[in-house]
Amino acid sequence: MKIKLDSLHLTILAALGLACASRPALDDDGATTTTSNGTAGTDTTGGTETGGVEPHVCENPEPILQAGTELPSGFVRCDDGFIHRREQLECVDPQGADAASCASDGGGSCQTGADCIDHEHGRCVEDPFGGCLCEYGCATDADCAAGLICACAGVTGDHSICIPAHCTIDDECGEGLCGLSEYEGCCGTSFSTACAAPDASCHVDSECGEALCDPSLPESELVMYECAAESDAGEDAGDWTCKPPGWCGCDCGRPFFVDGEARVAATLARADWCDELRPRLLDARTRQVLAARWSEIAAFEHASVASFARFGLQLMQLGAPPQLLRDNQRALADEIVHARLAFGLASAYAGGPVGPGGLDVGAALERETDLRGIVEGLIVEACMGETLAAIEAHEAALWAEDPVVAAVLEQIAADEWRHAQLGWRSLAWILDGAEPELRRFALFVLEAGVESLGMATAAEGGAPGEDDGQLRAHGLLDPVARQELRRAGVEAVIGPCVAALRERLASGPSERWLRS
Repeated sequence: MKIKLDSLHLTILAALGLACASRPALDDDGATTTTSNGTAGTDTTGGTETGGVEPHVCENPEPILQAGTELPSGFVRCDDGFIHRREQLECVDPQGADAASCASDGGGSCQTGADCIDHEHGRCVEDPFGGCLCEYGCATDADCAAGLICACAGVTGDHSICIPAHCTIDDECGEGLCGLSEYEGCCGTSFSTACAAPDASCHVDSECGEALCDPSLPESELVMYECAAESDAGEDAGDWTCKPPGWCGCDCGRPFFVDGEARVAATLARADWCDELRPRLLDARTRQVLAARWSEIAAFEHASVASFARFGLQLMQLGAPPQLLRDNQRALADEIVHARLAFGLASAYAGGPVGPGGLDVGAALERETDLRGIVEGLIVEACMGETLAAIEAHEAALWAEDPVVAAVLEQIAADEWRHAQLGWRSLAWILDGAEPELRRFALFVLEAGVESLGMATAAEGGAPGEDDGQLRAHGLLDPVARQELRRAGVEAVIGPCVAALRERLASGPSERWLRS
């Protein structure tokens, strides 16, 4: 760990006008000197000790047909829902139909597929944000970049698409099958293929059960785990395992929660959300991992815009002072910049434009207009989420060797820290003069969050993978480093701020909460 955390909390306390609180000491590397008692935590794979897995057998395999035809796609569905790729077949409709409205209304980057010339099999489709854009399909694996295969229309959706592949057909998998992994990630559902051995940890979601969404987040709850292949470029890449939905562990920027679920928009092929950035490009496999992770980061930065927009309305509802409203509006604008920077990096690594689709904001204000709901959301999204996001971005910037990536992370880290301070100041303003019951509720949420975050344990497997150093050089921290950083951030930054706020609430309000 490179970041120094021992005095970082003082800037938050200064913004609140609060006195210093005690905190654990840190060594020169920023690690805390206290140790845990080694108590085992929740199994992060969602599995249980089975003593032996019953070998999987694909019963009553049924060919998946290409959309709108009676022709097989090469993929087969088993009785239990497991899908695997038996053979490579050519897609009869690699392009798909253009959106009729694009030809008549125009706007955007195309009117018909004839305007889509960057790659083969282009079609013109509606952009949820207005106008039209190009989307590219495939006929065979040869149409896809290295490390990808072609899934025909009817396999993953209504059009053909290139997907990441650890295998191409069953024959490459020995006694196993070349399974189709479907995973609900940060920015929509992703697909890939990987060999699934008969004794793999799981083959379908129904074998996973429920477990904590993410013990490192205060909003953690029981969720259904998903059976999917590991997509990272580490030694576990391609392994089938039970794991939480991807949105459980995504906390880049300020998360946009609705009823406990972090919402993000799906990603599309669009260029208007991408700043033109030119990071160093690496091998195809590493670029694929970087493109996927930066797309996730970008989707959460994009969702942060909605989070700040909602909070602005809540501040208006509560009669907030103009300084808080101005700072919130500035933060919203910052998140647009962050999203464009992150989508720019994702696009550079992907070799094509990446941007957001529409964001589901349904019911986003229903519970959150209640005062308790506002306070809880503020604590989770800003006081906890933004503080840790800023620390993580700064740490990633210190490790980044690519100057373009480092500059992006430095800007995000500085802005997110200012947003975190805004969150704590806003919480203090709301609690100033609040009823004792609301104050007790806020302290309960804060202390529960600290306890939950502090109990987070590093992902099983311990040591970083072989490729983690290369990914770290391009702004991505490995899961173990992220968990250690979060725990240190709780002990050295969030914990002392909660303690100081508790003391301040016991002694009365402060006018300084409104000034910085």
